[in-house]
Amino acid sequence: MTKVSTDHSGAQFEGGLPGASLGCAIRLAVPADVPAIIGLIASLDMVRVGAGENGFLRQRHSVSDYERFAQLGHLKLALLHGQPVGYLLSFPWSSDELKFERQVTGIVTWSGQSYADPSHSVFRDAIYVGEIGVDPHLARRGIGSALYGELMG
Repeated sequence: MTKVSTDHSGAQFEGGLPGASLGCAIRLAVPADVPAIIGLIASLDMVRVGAGENGFLRQRHSVSDYERFAQLGHLKLALLHGQPVGYLLSFPWSSDELKFERQVTGIVTWSGQSYADPSHSVFRDAIYVGEIGVDPHLARRGIGSALYGELMG
């Protein structure tokens, strides 16, 4: 169980989250969770000014794609009191879903070094984060950080 701040000020905090905390459960999404994920994406698009212009968190895939990603274990879901409040879509760099990105990118920069050889050890555990979203009413309370933390193990 990850602790998430209930402070509503939106301020940045050093060294942890202040105030009361709620338990945030993170689990793999299942296909039945996809409507809730689509709902989160829609709520973010409505609330965040400029989301459409910068390509941030608009629905990029079909419902069947999100269902397939859930079946393959690429979607993580954050829950507060059993309700979906955030999600993260990620892929291992070697996955079939990233074939196009690997061909187009060719070179990946990591920690100031550039790598072009896909067999290099830097790619062995590399993860590509495709999307992340958190209910806009719960933004800046550690849910996104919890999702990333769960991803990093």
